[in-house]
Amino acid sequence: MDELYFDDALTGHRIALRADGAGARVCGRGAGAGKPRAIFFPGCSLLTYAPALAAVLGDYLAETGIAEGVSLLCCGKILDFEEGGTARRAAADGRLRAAVAAAGVERIVAACPNCAAALTAALAGGDGPVAEVVPLPAALAQAGCAIDPAAGRPGGGGPGGGRGGPPPPGGGGTGAAPG
Repeated sequence: MDELYFDDALTGHRIALRADGAGARVCGRGAGAGKPRAIFFPGCSLLTYAPALAAVLGDYLAETGIAEGVSLLCCGKILDFEEGGTARRAAADGRLRAAVAAAGVERIVAACPNCAAALTAALAGGDGPVAEVVPLPAALAQAGCAIDPAAGRPGGGGPGGGRGGPPPPGGGGTGAAPG
């Protein structure tokens, strides 16, 4: 099975993630790309259901300077649903705050909306937040990334005429009747 590799900026570990999202393992120490100011936090769902997309997003964010590192840690949201989860969540939040502070991370770009909310709560401390948490769409918009408005309209460009799929049989996706 093919694997994708991530160097976790908060743990210092190199993580091998199966390309199908069905498993992961620690495979040593990461390359240590210094202390990133901003990190990408893909979240469990993206890593499970679209690990290749998480890797591509991580590379893109690093290449554009939006987030220089990545972390595969869990935001802890799932603990809210477990018996005794409140105490376990408080302990996990404390460890996460300490890891973010120790790494010198100032900004976390979170792909998952639940992670963004959980990280914001976890990183809020008595002296203010340890790091700013920014949802991925907001970080991309702040960096000037935009989608052509015409791409989202029927007949508005792109394969499938902006409908997200391949062009209909016999048509170019423009919505015009064949002529």
